[in-house]
Amino acid sequence: MQALCRFQQTGIASRQQLQRPAALAALPRPAALRAVTVRAQKQEQPAALERAELALMPVSLAVADLLMHPAMALAEEESQPGRLFDFNLTLPAMMAQFLLLMVMLDKLWFTPVGRVLDERDALIRSKLAGVKGDSTDVDAYAIEAQEILKNARMEVTKMIQTQKSNKQNELDAQYNEAKAKITREVEASIAAVEKESQAMLAKLDAQVDKISGEVLNRVLPDGVKI
Repeated sequence: MQALCRFQQTGIASRQQLQRPAALAALPRPAALRAVTVRAQKQEQPAALERAELALMPVSLAVADLLMHPAMALAEEESQPGRLFDFNLTLPAMMAQFLLLMVMLDKLWFTPVGRVLDERDALIRSKLAGVKGDSTDVDAYAIEAQEILKNARMEVTKMIQTQKSNKQNELDAQYNEAKAKITREVEASIAAVEKESQAMLAKLDAQVDKISGEVLNRVLPDGVKI
C-alpha cells in the first residue's frame, strides 16, 4: 500500500512539473532564470532517490498487487457469495476444447496407430498359425532324421565290428603262423643239439674205452688180460 501511495505521489509531482513551465512563462525573464536555477538545484538533490524509487516501482507494484488481490477477492466473496467459482462460459469452453482435442487425437492419432497395431497383430497371428500348421511336418522330419541317424549308427557299429573281427582273425593267423614257425625252429634246434650230444657221447665213449685200455695195459703186467 505504501508503494501504491508513493506511486500516486510521484504521478502528482510529475503533473505539477508539467504545469510549472506555463507558470514560469508568465514571469519576467530574470525571475524566470532564478526560478529555473532554484528548480534545477532542487531536482539534483532528490534525483538519486527518484531513480531508486523508479527502479523499485515494478517490484512494489507487484507486491501490492499480490497483497490487494486476495483482499479484493475476499471482499467480493463477502458482497457476492459464490463469486469465486462463477466461471461463466469459461468452463463450458474448456470442456468443449477438451472434447474437441479428444476427438482430434482419436481421429488423427489413436485410430491410425490402432489400425497399424491390429494389422501387425493379425500378421503375427497368421505367421504363428502357419508355423503351428507346419509343426506336423517338422515332427515327421525330426522322426525321419532320428531313424536315419539310428540306422547310420547301426551300420557304423556293424562295420566296426566286422573290421575288428577281420583284423582279429588276421592277427590270430599271423600269431599261429609265427608260433608254428618258432616251434619248428625250436624243435629242429633241439633235435640238432640232441644229435650232436649223441655224437659227442659216442665219441667220448670210444675215447674212454681207448684211454681205459691204454691205462690197463700200462698198469697190468705183460700177459695179463681182462
